[in-house]
Amino acid sequence: MNWQEISQIRKNGDYLRARDLARVELQKFPNSLQLKSQIEWTYYSEIKEITIKLMILQLISPYAIHFPDFYNYVHWFGKAALRAEDWEVTTYIDKQGKERRNLPVAYEVARGLCKWAKTVQDLKKEQADFCLDWANHARSKLSDEDAIWLDWDAVAVLRRVGNYENASQVLSSVLKLKKSEFWVWAEAARIYQFEQKDLALACFCKAMLCRTEEKFLVTAHLDFAKLLISLEMFDEASFEINQSIKIRNDNQWKLPEELNHLIQNSWFDSNKNDLKVAKEFYEEHASDALSLCFNEIRKVSATYLGQLKIKRDGKKPKEFAKFSIKKGNNFESLLANGFNHLKMKRGAPVLVTLGIQEDSNQNLVVNVERIDGIEWECTHQQFGIISYISDDYENVKVFLNKDKELKLDQNILRDLKNKISIGSKLKCFSTINAKSQRIEISHVELVNSAQITDMKEEKGELRKNPKGFGFVNDVFISPNLIKNTKDKAIINVQAIFSKQRDKDTYSWKAISIS
Repeated sequence: MNWQEISQIRKNGDYLRARDLARVELQKFPNSLQLKSQIEWTYYSEIKEITIKLMILQLISPYAIHFPDFYNYVHWFGKAALRAEDWEVTTYIDKQGKERRNLPVAYEVARGLCKWAKTVQDLKKEQADFCLDWANHARSKLSDEDAIWLDWDAVAVLRRVGNYENASQVLSSVLKLKKSEFWVWAEAARIYQFEQKDLALACFCKAMLCRTEEKFLVTAHLDFAKLLISLEMFDEASFEINQSIKIRNDNQWKLPEELNHLIQNSWFDSNKNDLKVAKEFYEEHASDALSLCFNEIRKVSATYLGQLKIKRDGKKPKEFAKFSIKKGNNFESLLANGFNHLKMKRGAPVLVTLGIQEDSNQNLVVNVERIDGIEWECTHQQFGIISYISDDYENVKVFLNKDKELKLDQNILRDLKNKISIGSKLKCFSTINAKSQRIEISHVELVNSAQITDMKEEKGELRKNPKGFGFVNDVFISPNLIKNTKDKAIINVQAIFSKQRDKDTYSWKAISIS
């Protein structure tokens, strides 16, 4: 192949092939200046093309939102337009002797793509996926500190496409570094406002407590008002609307049509302007938002235990969703704020997404999904026997073993009151309270027969004492059980091996006879 043909291959853009062919021919004609020149030209042409593409990307990336075709440029160039070093952070020493860092070209392009994706009018899924893939690739080369603004831009794209779970995960790294900035808490509120309104409320409250110029909160006040309206908290919503109007009036900004529409509602009160009351409201709820600064996202199987209302002095009860998750060899209860909208029956199998904090014992439930599975699967299951029932049925105890005799919650017994009696056998589904470490029975099912630890059933002759109590073999029987039973009668006894009152010893005690 002569040098002219090799030159044409180079001009067509196939630099590597042209270079290899020239080297082969140069072995045949080692003194050919034309072949040597072609090898040099392949390097020049390759560097020129890469440099031009690189320069274009560097120039247009900061202005991506002003270039409707920015995505198309990057998509056409592809990641191959960048060298390996264009993905890496570089350092240098400035004139003062301090080490400085230059973020890579890939970072600027990734930010440009995310900015483009969050502002383009009609964003397609494949476009969003491309932008987020580029962002993830660039992010993998950066520390949390270096990636903070890329993460911030990616959150907006994830929120726009409805991927709130990943948005919350990415936002967590920003929250850790920018806990005192209102804008990051306001964005968190916008992410959680659809599925976890209580958590969104907490984030907005946290945003309002951050120190910033009031004018910067103008949009946050309006967005917060809309959330409060959905929660039917109209007094608080009126305050946020009034604040938004005040800021606009103070800065001679036009009122948007949305605000004009809101103030026409019958519930709107233009006199709700008490900053002290508002601050107390913010402080009451803001602390719940701090748990968002988690270090890890983890998905765990769980059992939904229902809703729990916790009473508070002088305040509205706080409502939580309650779950049971496996922890080591046990099952622990977990409370989740902001999931009182769940429409599923108690015992339903769910997949819970947890935000894990390294510097705290508290795990935050980020998301809950209904999954196929076995009801009550993530609870400790064992058999027990009803050992005591008060006359009014307000106090019902179940015996599980010699060290565990628990009072049953009235909500659990609601459908069983007319079916149970002392001696009834139950299958119990329990979990450990993570705070108190006490066992809590969440559900019971009536069973006909069961093997129960430290419980036995015997038949024998009653030896009745003149004082009223009696024995069958080694089983003590209290007077109230045998007051109408004659001495030496043959009776059946259900007995439990329990701790003697005021003593540190155990003995068999009858709970029922027949």
